[in-house]
Amino acid sequence: MSSVKHGSENSGRGLSGMWRDCPIAEIKENPNLGFYFFDDFSEAPKIGTTTSEVAVGSKYKCYTKDDGGVTFVDSVNSVRMNGCMALYGGNTDADNGAIVTVAQPVILTGLSASSGKMRFEARIATTQIATNDAQLFVGLGETDVTLADGVPLANTNAVTNTGAFIGFQRNEDGLGVLNTSYSDRATSWTDVSTSEATIAALTFVNVGIKYDPWNATKCISFYRNGVELATGISSSTLTGLTNLDANNLGMVAAIFNDTAGTSSYLYVKCWAMAQLAPGQ
Repeated sequence: MSSVKHGSENSGRGLSGMWRDCPIAEIKENPNLGFYFFDDFSEAPKIGTTTSEVAVGSKYKCYTKDDGGVTFVDSVNSVRMNGCMALYGGNTDADNGAIVTVAQPVILTGLSASSGKMRFEARIATTQIATNDAQLFVGLGETDVTLADGVPLANTNAVTNTGAFIGFQRNEDGLGVLNTSYSDRATSWTDVSTSEATIAALTFVNVGIKYDPWNATKCISFYRNGVELATGISSSTLTGLTNLDANNLGMVAAIFNDTAGTSSYLYVKCWAMAQLAPGQ
C-alpha cells in the first residue's frame, strides 16, 4: 500500500488537508496511540463470484446482484489511476453492489473517555448525475452485517435496518447533490444536510468526516475537498442514538441502481480512516 499523501502533496489524487493535524507518523510508530488505515487500491486483490457475500483478500468483503459489480480498474475516463475501486450499478432496476472493510475499528460514542478523535476520507467520482440514476453511499457503518440484496442500500433511497451508517449519500434522483446523512439502524436516512456537498460527473471529489468528542456543538463534522461544511452533528444528538454511538464501524462503499438502462459507476480512488485512543 502507498504511504499517505495529504495537503499540497496529494497532486489532486490523495487525501486532503483535513489530515494535517492528524499524527499519522506517531500512530504508525506507536500503535498504542490509535490506528491508521489507508488504501489506494494499487495492490487490489482478485474478486471471486459474488452471488453471496464473499471475501476480497483479507481486508474486505463484498456482494453484488445480477449485473451489479465490484472491481478494480487502472483508469477512469481515460485518465490513469494506478489503482481504483469501481462499483457498477448494472443496467437493470435493483442491480446493486457493496464493498466494506472486514475490520470495524471506529467507535463514535460522543464521549472522550471511551473514544478518541477520528477521521475518515474517501476520494470518489461517479459516471453521471442524471435522473433515474443510482443511490450511492460512501462512509462508515456496521460492517459485520451480512451483505446481500438490499444490504446496505435498498430501492427508493432506502437503507438496511440491520446496521448503522454515517457518511455521504446520493439519492437515486439526487443529481449532483451529496447528502450528509446517518441511519441508526433505520430503513431511511436522517439527513444532516441536503445542500452543502456536490459532485459533478466524472470529477473526483474528496469527502470526509471528523469526530471530536470534546466539541459538544459539532462532535461530528463533514468535509468536501478539505473544506469543513457548515452543518454537523452535536454530541447530544449522537449520544441520543441507540446504535451509531454504541457499535463499532468500518468503511463502506455501496451503489443501488434505480432503473433499467442506467449504467452508473461509483469510483473510489483511495480512502482512509484513523482514530486516536480514548482520552486523546
